[in-house]
Amino acid sequence: MDFFADMLSLQVMLFCLMIVGLLIKKIGIISEAGRKTLSGLLINVVLPCNIVHSFMSGVQISGEFIRNCILMVMLSAAIQLAATYGSKLIFHSFPQRQKGVLSYGIICSNSSFIGLPIAEALFGNLGVMYTPVFQIPIRFTMWTAGG
Repeated sequence: MDFFADMLSLQVMLFCLMIVGLLIKKIGIISEAGRKTLSGLLINVVLPCNIVHSFMSGVQISGEFIRNCILMVMLSAAIQLAATYGSKLIFHSFPQRQKGVLSYGIICSNSSFIGLPIAEALFGNLGVMYTPVFQIPIRFTMWTAGG
């Protein structure tokens, strides 16, 4: 039951943050250039620092951790293959321009942007360590088949 309460609390917090972001945009507190700067700061500084901090947090890297990482990469690669070829089947009758956008939406998740804070909130530093490992095939697909 605690896990459910944690998930619910996390979703409420994320929803509140989205509302704050929407209000900030509507009021005009942050310009478009400021939004791009904040996004760049988050993606290029905050998230990588969060990952590095997790690896330096004293969590023991064991044989089981390495085995889990290998299994995660294999599972993630299988998911990416299924998403890539599945999107081609699902959207084959759409116009080329739409097909590309719809396929990219299925192939490339937003797991790194929002996934790290969720992994950290639910699983602590170990979750933050596992998340980027799982995302290796996602990144590869994002810049090859997704592009």
